[in-house]
Amino acid sequence: MGSKLRTILEEIRDQIATNAVGSGSYDNDLRDSSSTERVFIGTEFNPLFLPAVQIIPMGRPSSERGQLTQYDRALSVLIVGMVQATTDGEGEALLQACDLADDIELALETDYSIGGNVNGIVISYDVLSGAEYNLPGSVGVVQMTVTANYHETRGS
Repeated sequence: MGSKLRTILEEIRDQIATNAVGSGSYDNDLRDSSSTERVFIGTEFNPLFLPAVQIIPMGRPSSERGQLTQYDRALSVLIVGMVQATTDGEGEALLQACDLADDIELALETDYSIGGNVNGIVISYDVLSGAEYNLPGSVGVVQMTVTANYHETRGS
């Protein structure tokens, strides 16, 4: 089965990869296409196929809920997305990164309970030039922090 932490990370990945289809409200298609993975958990990836998204767990503080077996958790996840500018226009890479950030946010907010495993999420992000990641300036980058709050029962 795996831990609750693992389940939440997998559901974040799956929600982004399933919902961001490049049509309707979405600008980018993040589904696996032609066996090209586009949404990764914690792996080092070479962004040869853009757009691409990397999910990295950052921390998980917890507190008791008044009973020794009841715990409130807050999982912080770093999501880094990269996208290629489609034109040479000034600021186009940053604008593409804004669209990618919106796609990721929308994909997660489609089911903000992340498959019923969390009580809610808080999302904050910055859009950056690829140069800040030592990449070409034609690459836009979104650096997003997602905090997923959930409850867990342990022990008897």
